[in-house]
Amino acid sequence: FYPDVVVSCSSLDIQDPKLVELSSPKIIVEVLSNSTASFDRGLKFAAYRTIDSLQEYLILDVEAKTAEVFRKNAAGIWELHPSTLESPIIQLNSVGWTGQLEAIFEY
Repeated sequence: FYPDVVVSCSSLDIQDPKLVELSSPKIIVEVLSNSTASFDRGLKFAAYRTIDSLQEYLILDVEAKTAEVFRKNAAGIWELHPSTLESPIIQLNSVGWTGQLEAIFEY
């Protein structure tokens, strides 16, 4: 897959600037479109969940102006942490970032 954004803090991944495939991603971000939404939420996310190093999967819905952070807990269970206009805080623990939806979407 070619995610929209992927972050790795592994020294193995940052040694080669021409590296196409990351070995230890911490977070993967996908921006939904009408043609990819069901795949990004379904089969693609199922495949991503098999990556041991992955801690968070962020889905951004441009149309609805929402963000969904799926975070793997200590037991290895993926939990949903949604952000909406009514609850606009996004927290990305894997990279130590907390912010507002408006930091991602222009209103």
